[in-house]
Amino acid sequence: MVETLGREGKQMHYEEVKAKYKSGMGMLLLNVLLMLASIGGFIWGIIMIEEGTRMTLGIVMVVVSATYLFVVGPILFAGLKVLKPNEALVLTLFGKYYGTLKGAGFFFVNPFA
Repeated sequence: MVETLGREGKQMHYEEVKAKYKSGMGMLLLNVLLMLASIGGFIWGIIMIEEGTRMTLGIVMVVVSATYLFVVGPILFAGLKVLKPNEALVLTLFGKYYGTLKGAGFFFVNPFA
């Protein structure tokens, strides 16, 4: 597509790309379930450490669960996008054009875009 921009009449070539997305509701439910499982894993790891049985496994469970709860889970929530009718969302990934979302809906896209 060619479009004339600015006072000097410079032309710009661009191509609109449809952004890759997944179902927002599915990803929301999956992330919430994984966060609940992480809470359970965290508690289970603490109990294992307290009892002194399988100390290494308990520490691994606590670290993995805490990492998901406090780092990965919140980042995944940032990828959830809601679009109303007649709205569009242009996504960029580290300064480069990633794609455009059009149409109403609940979407999951790359959380860094």
